[in-house]
Order: sequence, then structure tokens, then C-alpha cells
Amino acid sequence: MQIPADKAARISFGFLFIICAIMGAVTFVEKYKGSDFVHTEIYGSLWFSVLWAVAALSGMACLIGRRIWRRPVTALLHAALLLILAGALLTHVTGRSGYIHLRTGETARAFIVDDNTGGTAVRLPFSVTLLRFDVSHYAGTDLPSDYTSQLRISPSDGAAYTASVSMNKILKRSGVRLYQSSYDEDAKGTTLAANYDPYGTPVTYAGYALLFLSLILWLASPGGMLRRSLRQGAGVALLLLIPALHPLTSGAQTRTYFTPSEAKAFGQVLINYDGRVAPLETFAGDFLRKITGGKTSYKGLTPVQVLSGWIFFPHKWEDEALIALPSRRTAEELGLENPASYSAITMAASSMPPEYLEQKIGHKDMAKLSEKIDILYSIEQGTMLKIFPVRTGGGIRWCSYSDSLKTKGAEGNRQFMTQTMTGLFSGIILNNSQVVLDGTAHIIDYQRHNGGDSLPTPAQLKCEHLLNSIPFTSILFKVNLIIGLIALVITLGRRLKGFELAVIVISAITGLALLAAIVLRTIVAGRLPLSNGYETMLAVAWAAQLFSLLFARRSPLLPSFGLLASGFMLLVATLQSADPKITPLMPVLSSPLLGLHVSVIMLSYALLALTFLASLTALLCFPMKRAAGIRSSLTVAVHTLLPPAIATLGIGIFTGAIWANVSWGSYWSWDSKEVWSLITFILYAFPLHTSLFPSLRKDKTIHIYIVAAFIAAAMTYFGVNMLLPGMHSYSGM
Repeated sequence: MQIPADKAARISFGFLFIICAIMGAVTFVEKYKGSDFVHTEIYGSLWFSVLWAVAALSGMACLIGRRIWRRPVTALLHAALLLILAGALLTHVTGRSGYIHLRTGETARAFIVDDNTGGTAVRLPFSVTLLRFDVSHYAGTDLPSDYTSQLRISPSDGAAYTASVSMNKILKRSGVRLYQSSYDEDAKGTTLAANYDPYGTPVTYAGYALLFLSLILWLASPGGMLRRSLRQGAGVALLLLIPALHPLTSGAQTRTYFTPSEAKAFGQVLINYDGRVAPLETFAGDFLRKITGGKTSYKGLTPVQVLSGWIFFPHKWEDEALIALPSRRTAEELGLENPASYSAITMAASSMPPEYLEQKIGHKDMAKLSEKIDILYSIEQGTMLKIFPVRTGGGIRWCSYSDSLKTKGAEGNRQFMTQTMTGLFSGIILNNSQVVLDGTAHIIDYQRHNGGDSLPTPAQLKCEHLLNSIPFTSILFKVNLIIGLIALVITLGRRLKGFELAVIVISAITGLALLAAIVLRTIVAGRLPLSNGYETMLAVAWAAQLFSLLFARRSPLLPSFGLLASGFMLLVATLQSADPKITPLMPVLSSPLLGLHVSVIMLSYALLALTFLASLTALLCFPMKRAAGIRSSLTVAVHTLLPPAIATLGIGIFTGAIWANVSWGSYWSWDSKEVWSLITFILYAFPLHTSLFPSLRKDKTIHIYIVAAFIAAAMTYFGVNMLLPGMHSYSGM
């Protein structure tokens, strides 16, 4: 019996919706049951594959019934998706993946596949011997920049040769790909991931290539939704706000911190901080925000002044109530005010066993509180202040004045370190700024002579100082939210041509300021700033403003929406949950595909945010009889922004899959972030098929749907990082 095309399409989308619901639920099951359980019992099960097969086959029946070949671009797009599914099936059925563990000098002729009955050996078409394993580090730090296995490959049909495998650099031979996975603690052994997928990978890659091409052609197609909407007009909103401050009064006659001029000079001293060498003012800023729950000053003192107090007068600063407790529950259980002092917290905590305290305040709050106490203790002990570069046999190592006693090669520098720190302390005690400034200058001069290639360039230092001096995000989020909200209210009430132009100009100015911050961060980090939650939020904020200005002529509301979306993202970036530290990339992130993947995904999130704001505003306008024109323009705006949002999301997902395949040997691992990205992609594809779902042609219905679908996008960007486990936790994306 032949199923009508429209019925087949509804069956296909019905199954896709069911699959989305199952996948969303499974990500939460994984949190409690573990990855092995969901991979075996759900993602790897026969019934889950059958669901996908039914969705694909009914979709094919619909496409054939509708004679899709008469629309080449649409046919190409759907063929690409079916090809990707076919490749995934081939990988599932014919692919094998496992690992090879080698110690130096050892040879392997098979890789081990983990299965339910234990490890199964799969013979290789060659033998592989580990000649040497090396760990490379970022200059002057202990942070790994790459892992490399030097191998000898001995094929059964040819001469032996040497080759290396490192992060993002794989070895291909006879259909087998080897990836650097992990290594032994003594760095004399390596674990290589092995993948044999001769059929699935090429088919999947062909599907990706076809998808990229078809998405671009679809966006450019004269008959496509984007071009149709652009011929009509276009539109997007949101809000929020925050701040705090006050001056330190000390009864003691001797000051217990640097003066402003001393702090400014000392802030230019370099420190090996979190895997990179940076100005101490950067470390001090992060230190104060971490301890105080986001504050940028304490009682009128700068971060460097507060840090100097903890370095030289820790016992006096232990009584300062500057530590933000994780929650009200923590404060109540400890019997303290919030914020509290170091001495009060340690005294209260010492009165109860750690296990009991953790049970009372919870593991998460216990971890946060312990981290703050550990940071302050490390500064008291001096172990965090790695400001002295020492040349050793293995290169340059940055030491603190306390651990220099244990560092080989530091013998000739110990006296200098001790005298310098003692001199700084004396300068404060004697209230002699010149002594402090001279001591600071000696440290900076020492760093220039001994830091070698671990030192940042002068341009990087200038840029980082600008970033530390100008609070770009906290200024711009306030300006964008306030101007965006005012502009939205006025534009909804009455169109004023001069006012609309002023909003566009303001948005362009704040957008350029945000771009300047991103460029400065790029120079400082020496890479595209897209590796953590803070950086990606800056990118989304800037993209939202960019798109709102590009489409500004289509709708007078778009510049307002761009400002509001950008302001909201910048607000989130300033909150404690965002991590503003600029750190070197983990080895696995050192890939050119990272920039492409994250950039395209960020463009997609910005566009989806704009569609959400447009739909939300349209729904708020429905009770207003005079707002019919605005509602109409917002509907056109959604239809204009949706195609590029879907296209960039699709391209971003599949470039990420290619990157994963290059780095880990698997282009899809059912990670929580991957799953929710796929859910978002599928849900936003529904409104692109209005011929199958006529109700989505109605203004109110499409806006309700877009607002609801944005929950999936928000879950992908924010929720996964906060609520669920997964491999993307290293980036916050």
C-alpha cells in the first residue's frame, strides 16, 4: 500500500519529534546512570536505530511522492541528510574502534575493542612500535601544549618507516586511523585510539560536503524562504541589570597594602598564572572576583592592593569579611554573616568533621568554599606567586619565592628573590614608596633577563592592560540594555525617523567597542577567543548586533532587539558563572577547525536569539489593536532570520563532527552538547516545512512555536554546561 506524500511526511516528523523527546530525556538519564549505560541500552540499541530508520524511510517516501527532483536545491539538501544517516548506519554496522597501549620499545599487532564480554583483539595490517613519547609545554609553564608518540610502522607489504601521532594529527594506514589518546604518568607509555571505518566515514563525509553545498545554495536560492522574506521586510528583544562598592578603614597605624601608585607598578609584574604568563594585575582581578563573588574592588581598594595585603599581611587580612559564601544555607549552617572572613570560616568549619559539614551544606557548596580557602592559603604561603623565571636544564620554569628552595637551578636566584620580597615588605612597613617601586622595578628587570620566550610580547602586554583598565562588558551591557529597552518602547509606540537612526548609530558604536574588546583579547591570547563560555558569549553578543544592523532596513525594531540580545549576553558574561580568564588552549583544542566550528555556531545562536526576541515581542503585541503592522513585520523578520540560523547551526554541528573525528576518531559520540544541538536543529527545521504544517503559517502559531523552540537552544548553550555531564565541559560551549 502506497502512503500519501503528506502523510509520510507527518510520520517522518512525528518520529523525529519522538526521537528528540527521547534524546532529551536520555541526557538526564546519563547523569545518573552513566555514559556506558545510555550508549549500550539506548543509543546503541536496535529499537533506537529502528526509530531513525522509520523517520528516514518515511521521509524518503514523502520526497519521492512530492517529486522532489523538480527542486534540485531542496533535493540536494535532503539527500545530504539521508547520506549522513546512511554513513552513521555503516559506521555502526561495519566500523570498529578501540585502543592500543604501548610502553617505550613495545610492539603491537592488534588493537583492543571494548565490548560486553571484555576486550577483543582486532588484528592490524601492520605492526606499530613506540620509539618515544614526548610532552610539549607552553613556554615557561607546566601546561601541556601537545602530546606526541614517535612510532615505527612496519607494514606487512612494505618497508618500515617512522611516523608521529599527536593531538589533531592522526596517522592513516590501510584503512586504520591512529589518534593520540592519553599517556602513562611516567611519560614512557602511550595509549592510542584506533579506528577502522572504511565505509561509514567516506559516506558520512560525502554527506557533510553535500550538506554544506546545499545549505549555501538554499540560502542563495531566489525561491527560498530567506530571499522571499527579504523581499517583504524583517525584525527581534529581552532585558536585565546589576552593580556594588565602599573604603577600608584600618585602626592600625601601619598600612597593610600598597598605595595606588605602588599597586599600579606592581600590577605590571608578570606571573605564571593558570598555565600562561600574564601581568599580575590580571591575576589580582580574577583573584578578587573569585573570592568576593564578582566584585572588582573591596572597600575602595583595587585588586592589586587587596592582593598585596594578603601577600604581606595575611594575618591581618584574615579578619576582613570579604569572602562571599556560596549560599544562604552555607552561612546558616556555619552561623556566619555573608560575606565572612577567612578566620571566621576556618574557625566555624573546624568545629565539625568535613564529612558532616559537606552533608549539611552540600558537595557543590563545599567545593566552592574549599576552593576559596585554598586560594587564600596558597597566597599566604606564597606558592601561587610564580613571578620568578628560572633557567633550568629543561628550559624556563617560573617559581614562587617559597618553592625556589626546591627548584633545581634556582640556587643563584634565591638570594635575589628573598631580598626583593623582604624589600617590598620593608617599604610598606616604613611607608616608603620609593623602596616599593625600586623593588618592583628590580623584579621586572629580572623577568626580562630570565624570561626568554615565555614572556608576552609588548603588544600583548599593552592590550592586556587595556582589557584590565576598561571594563568593556560591564559598561556595554548596561548601555545596550538601557538604550535597547528605551528604543523598543519608543519604536513600539511611535516611529520617529531621527530616533531610529540614532539607535542604529549607538548600536554601531557599542558594536565597534565590543569588537575592539574581542580583538584585544585575540592579541593577548594569540588565538581566536572562542574557547570558553565567557569568550563565546562575547562572540554571540557581537554577532547579534551585527545581524540586527545588517537587517535594520527591513524592520525598525531590529536594532533594538540587537542591543537587548547583546546586552543580555554581556550581562551573563559578567556574572560569576562566566569565567573571564584567558588561558592557553588544551592540546585537543589547538585545531584550526575550532575557530570555524565555534564561530559558525555562535552566529547561529545570535540569529536564534533574534528570532526569539522577535516572536516574544510579537506575542506581547497581539492584544494591541494598533500593532498589526508591527506584528506583520516581526513575522517577516522571523522568516528572514530562520534560514541563516538553521544553515549556520547545521554547518556548525557538522564541522564540529569533522573536528571530533580528527581529534578523537569518532564524528559523533552522543555527548550531551551534541545531542541537544541535534534536537535544536530538528525542532527549528519544522517551521521551514509550512506546506506540511499549515498552522505554522499563522502569525500567532509561528511565534508561539519559536518562543518554545528557543528553550532547546538555551538548553544547548547554557543548560548542558550547568546541568549535564559531557566532553564539552572543558570549553563551556
